[in-house]
Amino acid sequence: MKLVASLSDLLVDVRDEFYVDEFALSKFSYRTLGLEKDGSGRLKTINEPSDPQSHALAKQELEYLLYGSGSCSGNYAKAYAEMFAFRLAVRTAEALLEPSNEMLNLGSPLLVFLAAVAEGAVHAQQDMMKLVEGEAVPLSSKLGSWLELNYKDYLRIFFLLHSRDQILLSRMQALIQLNTGLDLQKSSTYVSGTVLTSVKLWFLPGLMKGLGKAGLQACQVAEGRCQITKTGVMAY
Repeated sequence: MKLVASLSDLLVDVRDEFYVDEFALSKFSYRTLGLEKDGSGRLKTINEPSDPQSHALAKQELEYLLYGSGSCSGNYAKAYAEMFAFRLAVRTAEALLEPSNEMLNLGSPLLVFLAAVAEGAVHAQQDMMKLVEGEAVPLSSKLGSWLELNYKDYLRIFFLLHSRDQILLSRMQALIQLNTGLDLQKSSTYVSGTVLTSVKLWFLPGLMKGLGKAGLQACQVAEGRCQITKTGVMAY
């Protein structure tokens, strides 16, 4: 239920978080990197210039960004637990929607629910065995192969759930510094943009040109047109 509530909150203000998350998912490594296959059954090629397979924290960077444990096994365990909880919720719901005769004969609603959880846990564990091997599994058996998610897809969901964590960017910067060898405290990063707008002068072009030279207005007159240039810079 907590996962469902968190997912519903994502409907508001997710644009910036999505861009940051997609940057991480494209630049850093994760557990099943190099194991995923395309539709024809061949291993997917990795064309990312940052070469995530060669990073110091091989196949564990996204898990570190999400959970921040001091060990690879700790991050793997937390990712596995959250992924299992997601699959367990889906599989339990499926079992409740189509209860077997044995479950109905239990009588007690609590026993029916526990039986559904037990059945869901078996199927969820089978799903996890496929996911950690790089395979994709259907989001729900009701959907068949129409919507399948792999290990990376679930990490993408969890990034949306955890992206409001204030230390996520700090962890990302730490990995960038580790992989590039650059001290980010001594590196400048900025983006600038310049826009030029021009309007045809129908009256008094000479007067407007004179005012521009005197610095009394921002309009620069060229070939009978008033040109205004604006530049914006953002940096951190």
